[in-house]
Amino acid sequence: EGDDSAVILAVVDCKFGWESHDGLLIHPGRTIANLLRGSSGQLLFGSWSRAITASTSSDKDIPEAAKTEVTVEDSFAAHEKKPDLYVYQVLMDLFAYIFVLCLYQTAVSSNRSLSESLNESIFPADYIVTMLGLFLFLIADRAVYVLASNKVRTILHFLSVPAYFTGGMIMYWQRAPEHPSYTCIFMFVKCVSLALQSWQVQTGFPKSTSGNLLLRQYNTVSWLAATIYTAIPFLYELRCLLDWTCTATTLTLFDWLTFEEIRLELYRAEMVKLFKSRRKFGHSQPKVVKFFQGLLLFVLLLIILWTPLLVFSSGSPSFQVPVLTGLNMNVTVLTGDASLKQAWMRPEQRMPLFSGGNSRLITEAEVNPSLISKYFYYQQVQCLSVAPESNQVWPASEPSKKSLAEDLVKHDKNAYISVSWSMVRDHPVTASMCASTIYAQLDADTRKAMARAMNQTVPANTTNVKVPLNLIDPKTKQETPGLYRLYWQLNGSPCTVVDRVAILKGQDPWVKCSLVLHTQIDKQQVQNDTFAYKSQWWDMECDLPQEEKNRTDTCWEKSKKGSEGANGPLFKAILQEVQSGMIGTFLSSKGITGLYITFVFLIGRGVRGMVANRILSIPHVNMPSIVKLRTLCDDIRDARTVHDLELEELLYRALIRIYRSSELLIKMTRKVD
Repeated sequence: EGDDSAVILAVVDCKFGWESHDGLLIHPGRTIANLLRGSSGQLLFGSWSRAITASTSSDKDIPEAAKTEVTVEDSFAAHEKKPDLYVYQVLMDLFAYIFVLCLYQTAVSSNRSLSESLNESIFPADYIVTMLGLFLFLIADRAVYVLASNKVRTILHFLSVPAYFTGGMIMYWQRAPEHPSYTCIFMFVKCVSLALQSWQVQTGFPKSTSGNLLLRQYNTVSWLAATIYTAIPFLYELRCLLDWTCTATTLTLFDWLTFEEIRLELYRAEMVKLFKSRRKFGHSQPKVVKFFQGLLLFVLLLIILWTPLLVFSSGSPSFQVPVLTGLNMNVTVLTGDASLKQAWMRPEQRMPLFSGGNSRLITEAEVNPSLISKYFYYQQVQCLSVAPESNQVWPASEPSKKSLAEDLVKHDKNAYISVSWSMVRDHPVTASMCASTIYAQLDADTRKAMARAMNQTVPANTTNVKVPLNLIDPKTKQETPGLYRLYWQLNGSPCTVVDRVAILKGQDPWVKCSLVLHTQIDKQQVQNDTFAYKSQWWDMECDLPQEEKNRTDTCWEKSKKGSEGANGPLFKAILQEVQSGMIGTFLSSKGITGLYITFVFLIGRGVRGMVANRILSIPHVNMPSIVKLRTLCDDIRDARTVHDLELEELLYRALIRIYRSSELLIKMTRKVD
C-alpha cells in the first residue's frame, strides 16, 4: 500500500504541461492503473514523468515507452460532445412543482387555498398525493440521469407521458374547470421538460453524470446557486444518498460524503481565491464590498434581532381585532366546608342552575366620551348579552335538591356561586377559545332565599321565586357591588381573560343579578286519570349599572329581553389585537419566546458558526492552487465512470492521505507557474 500511494502521489504531483492535439490534459487513465499494479512503479513511472514534463509537445520529445504506456483521457471536455440537458430539465420540473404546490388548491374549486390549509393544519388527500407523485418523478429522473441508461430513460419517458397527460385532462375537464389556464401552464412546462428528455435520449448521456452540476463553473452566479442549494435542508444529503445508491463504486456511503465535501470545499477555495484576485495587492477593500459584506450584514443582523419584537407589536400589519363568534354561560351553586381554605375549589356539592348562550347578542359598542374610549377604539369594545331564560330545564332530582337546600342553611358550610364564560374568536385559529370562571360567596340572606325556593311545595299551576344575589368576595370577605364587573379584557394568544380594566383604577361598574326559579305544572287528562307534569328552570336577570343607563350607548337596546322585559347576563368585552392570517397563525402558535428560540437563536448559532473557529479552515480555504487536488478528484470520478474501480479506490486513498498530512497538502496546493 505504501508503494502504491507513493506512486499515486508522484503522478498527481507532476506538472500538467503537455496537451493533446484536441487541447485535452493528459490524465492518468487506465494505463496508469496497470503501471501501479506492476510493482513499486519507480522504474515504470520514470519515462512517463519525463514525457509529461517535457518542455515541448512534439512527438520527438516523448519517449516511445511513454507513448505505449500513457492514455489520453477526456475530462470536462468529454461533456461537450454530448449535451447535458439535465440542468434545464430540472429547472422546468422545479418550476412545475412549485407552481402546483402554490396553486393546486386554488385551481381545484372544491378545496381552499394553501394559506387556509396552513391555518387549519389540514391538507386534502388528493393534494398530498399529487405533490408526492411529482416528487417521486423528480427522484426517478435524477436516478436515471446518474445511471446514464438510455433504456431506463426511455421506459420512464413512456410512463411519465401518459401519467402527466391523464392527470392534465382530469384537472382540465373535471377537477379544475374554473381555472383552465393553470392546467395549460403546467402542461406547457411539462411538455418542455419531456422534450428535453427526448433530446437527451437521442443524443445520449454525457460521459460522467455524477457529482454536483453547480460546481463546474467558477463565477458569482454559480457560487450563489451552490450556496443556496447546500443551504436548503436535506436537499444536498438526498442528492448524495441517491447518487451513491445508483452508482457502482468502491466507496462506502461516508467515504462518498467525504469525497463530495472535499469537492465542495475545493470549489469554495477557488471562489475565495477568485474574489481576492479582484483586489490589487496592498489596496484596501473596495467600498462596494464593505457596503454589501459589512453594512448590509450589520443591518440584517439588527433586523433579525429586532424583528420578533416588531412582529409582536401592535403596529404589525398582521395584528387585527378579532370578532367574537360564540358565547356560552353557565351558573353553578357550590357548597363546602367552612373550615377549608378555598373551599370553592374543592366543593362537597355542586348543582348547575343556569345554562345560556343559545340566544345571545354580540355587537360592537358605540363610541362614548369615556375613559375607555381614550385608550381603545370602538372596534375593540363589543357588547355581549345572553337571554335570561336557561337553555334547558333544571335536571336536578328531588333528593339532590333537598340535600343542597340543607347545606345552604348549615352554619358550618359555605355556599358559593360560580359563573363560567366561554367565548370564541374568529382568529387566531389555533387559540380561538377564551374562557373564564369567577367565584363569589353567597351571604346568609341569599342562602336562605335559595333554600326556600328549592323547598317550595307543589304549586297549583305556575310560580316564580326570585332570589336576589347578595355576594361576598371569598378572598377578602367583603361585600361586592354585584356579581361581576361590566368590562372584561380578552388579551393575547392563547387567550387570557381579565375581569377588570386597569385604567379604571378600581372604578369598574358592576353588574347585579338575580336568580328566578320557575316552576310549572302541566296537567293532562288521559281517559279517567289526570297526570301532572312538573318542570322547573332558572332565569338569570341582570340590571344595567347606573353608569350605563346614563350613557348614550344603545347596544343594550338590542339585547335579548326576558318575558317581563328584564335583561339577561351582559358585559362588555375589550378585545386586544391578535395575529391573523397564515403568518400570524404561525407566529401566534410559537409565541415571542418560541420565536426567539427557534428563529433568532438558531440564526445566531449559524452566524457564530460562520465567524468562530475560522483558524481551523485556513488550510482548506486559503489554497494557492487547487488544480492538482481538483484533477485528482476528477480522476477518481473518471475511473468510476469507466468502471475501473481498483483505480478509483487507489486514488481515493491517495486523496485521504493528502488531507491527513499537512506537508503533502501544502505541496499539492502550491501555486502552479
